Amino acid sequence: MINNTKLALEFYIQKALNKLYKNDEYLIKIYSDKYNKDNHVSERGIVFRFGVYLEKYRLKYFPQYDLDVEYNRNINLIKMLNNKPVMPDLIIHKRGTNENNLLVLEFKTWWNKNQIEDIKRVKLFKNELNYKYGATILIDKEHYKICWI
Repeated sequence: MINNTKLALEFYIQKALNKLYKNDEYLIKIYSDKYNKDNHVSERGIVFRFGVYLEKYRLKYFPQYDLDVEYNRNINLIKMLNNKPVMPDLIIHKRGTNENNLLVLEFKTWWNKNQIEDIKRVKLFKNELNYKYGATILIDKEHYKICWI
């Protein structure tokens, strides 16, 4: 049986993604053409906007945790996986401890869909830094895809 925390995370992540697609369509759909091959918003900008929407649910339902984007700290040290510095795209955790690492999310966008390394990273975050839940999210032009790991 899946516990209520995971169900709540799944539900609120979907709600935040739906708001992202509704309110920030421009960020997602800006396109490349033959003259402007990299004419798109950065992944970081899209993840930030998603975080804004998810933060509203976090404050209401998970107030004991913090939500951070591109957070590079592991207590008082640099966050490392396999002895290399890392910055997860988005995490829900308690700063200053590894006892309450709740969620790690790694994102990819329609112009860079290869999630193989992201899947490996999420597994490492769960195994090495004790994140309870993890997923990859693909932001495509018309829809998103969540893969829980």
